[in-house]
Amino acid sequence: MAPKRPVPLGWGLRVSRTWGKLFYCNLITGDFQLTKPTSMASLCTDEEFSLSDEGPLRKKKPKMIQVRHILVKHYLSDHSPMCRVLNGEYTIRSPTEAYERAIDIRIEILTERCPFDIAAYRYSESSTAFKGGKLDPIYKGHDMDEAFEEAAFALQIGEISQPVETNVGYHIIQRIS
Repeated sequence: MAPKRPVPLGWGLRVSRTWGKLFYCNLITGDFQLTKPTSMASLCTDEEFSLSDEGPLRKKKPKMIQVRHILVKHYLSDHSPMCRVLNGEYTIRSPTEAYERAIDIRIEILTERCPFDIAAYRYSESSTAFKGGKLDPIYKGHDMDEAFEEAAFALQIGEISQPVETNVGYHIIQRIS
């Protein structure tokens, strides 16, 4: 007799880093839920598709994506208003200076003078800088600033956003999956 699986095939059991609670993750679609799934995970569900005037079935936007980001802080930012500069020293900059800095970094990336992950390592004032700006997967409607989430989900894979303002500063976002 085969051992009983703790969760149905295609599902994983995870622990929320934020809340420390168990949840179930559909390993195919990236969806998650708090209640134990009762059936095997499928590639898609009826809810993932919608009827449209343009064609029979149209796939909805993804519920989970992976992004990198570069954070440029200013003195009105939540948390620490201190801003890192290249030589390892710290300074304070205005919101306008932060926006201009974000534009300069974005131009450096787009003109291929510096790959996004290297630019994140060099310039980002986020704790993800050492990982090339890579964030944990982002789930639609969960744990992320609304402006950041909206910009991230609007991007195509590989696309880089304009600076996006949140309560912690300006972000340059690149969608990677």
